Amino acid sequence: MLAVLVSVIFNAFPAAAHTLGEGYVFADIGEQGVTGRIEITLKDLDKALALDADANGLVSEQEFAAAETRVRDYISANVSIHGAGERSALTLGAHSLHNLEVGKFLAVEYETGDLDTSQDLLITYQMIFEVDDTHRGYLVLQSNAVTGESWEGEGEETLIFTPGGQVRELPADGVSLWTSFRDFLIHGVWHIWIGLD
Repeated sequence: MLAVLVSVIFNAFPAAAHTLGEGYVFADIGEQGVTGRIEITLKDLDKALALDADANGLVSEQEFAAAETRVRDYISANVSIHGAGERSALTLGAHSLHNLEVGKFLAVEYETGDLDTSQDLLITYQMIFEVDDTHRGYLVLQSNAVTGESWEGEGEETLIFTPGGQVRELPADGVSLWTSFRDFLIHGVWHIWIGLD
């Protein structure tokens, strides 16, 4: 029964819908580290970094290019994946910009370097919360070499990050159905409360 309820909640919030007010950390968990990409709209980044230099309500590719170093520094300071030891910054790689109905969104590749993924991991997502407490972040698992799982399409939304939950634990054996159900049920109620649904 719980699995059915989780499925219903997940279907209400499809993975990587790329709406305003939401950011995504896609993750492929290998045996010695994590790789993936971080995705967020430029409009959301503009709230924290004032990217829209000409104040026309849109962030152009030229405006992004002028602020790219600031954007990368901001992401590095606010998103991390690490073990029980000290938090270490992600190594950011290539980026791309994509056009959607909600506007341009940024996708940045990342890797953690050597990491013991057989142990529980701590995922930190702190972007945008300082200027917008309705913002939400998502961890989207695409594959997990430790558990032998993989997900087709965009992946499996696993954890939700909020102003009150900016650091979440990803157990080595995967997130329980109950944890996922609780998170997405609360998120569903939040969406209704603030009028997004």
